[in-house]
Amino acid sequence: MTTFLYIVKIFFLLPRKIKYKVFLISTLLFSNFVYAWGALGHESVCEIAYQELTPSAKQSVDEILSKETDSRFKTFRDACVWPDYIGKAQAQRKPEHYINVPRYWHYIKYENCVDTDRCLFTAIRKDESILRDKKASSQAKLEALKFLGHWLGDIHQPLHVSFKDDRGGNDIALKKGIGCRKKLHAVWDTCIPEDVMKEEGFKVNLDNRESFAKKLHTEITGELRSKWTKNMNPAIWADESFKISLSEDTQYCIKKGKVCWYSSNSEEYYEHAEGSSGIKELILSGKYEDQWGEVVKERIQMGGVRLGALLNDIFQD
Repeated sequence: MTTFLYIVKIFFLLPRKIKYKVFLISTLLFSNFVYAWGALGHESVCEIAYQELTPSAKQSVDEILSKETDSRFKTFRDACVWPDYIGKAQAQRKPEHYINVPRYWHYIKYENCVDTDRCLFTAIRKDESILRDKKASSQAKLEALKFLGHWLGDIHQPLHVSFKDDRGGNDIALKKGIGCRKKLHAVWDTCIPEDVMKEEGFKVNLDNRESFAKKLHTEITGELRSKWTKNMNPAIWADESFKISLSEDTQYCIKKGKVCWYSSNSEEYYEHAEGSSGIKELILSGKYEDQWGEVVKERIQMGGVRLGALLNDIFQD
């Protein structure tokens, strides 16, 4: 019997009260359940946004966050990671962390959740609406603020605008390469942002995240700010991400004709969706991080500037 099966067997032999306590403890220990940008990416987006706020908008954000009782999420930067933690509120909105589109699509033009009633498009509009509602409760506004900050990070993560059957690259593994033994989705979530952090002159640790984000903010020019906020349409933001996902250099899919296939076997992605064909593997070189580092950096900066502009509009005098 394997160690894992032995542990499971012991767990089910425990009294109900003890099993419940074990469950609670394990939930706390493994509560950082990430769906899109890793914590570094989300914190950076929201710190940049916070630096972009007008005095009145910053006051409104601070007032809403003053109702937060969990010390881990007191700042806006930290609050934006909250939606990736396991909890009832977060679990109910799991389908809203991404946008799935058909494999024959080449662009995104409208805010349309395909074959579902919820996705990042509806999530952004829902929480924006709550924050604009003067009658909404302080608790509703607090959750909406945390979710909205997170959604703006998600929609700027390229592989979160992708295909359902491979779970946005979560079913594409790295066999070896770039010092990141993870799935392709996680390469964009975590590995490349951390590489950018190193390139910016910071050690990758919790203490440096705020300084890293502020440095990224100082590099944003007025020209870039105007360019990125010229059209505050989430469909445009999603289309930007989708085009990166479809790029041949991203190695996310294999284009055959007008379809973006899971692999060179034109039927494999259907089989894979049923869990019968296994996970395909990639071998990436260090050039991959070098090639996409500037793109990831810009997506984080874009997300922060646009989030700041949206909050400034919501909380304008």
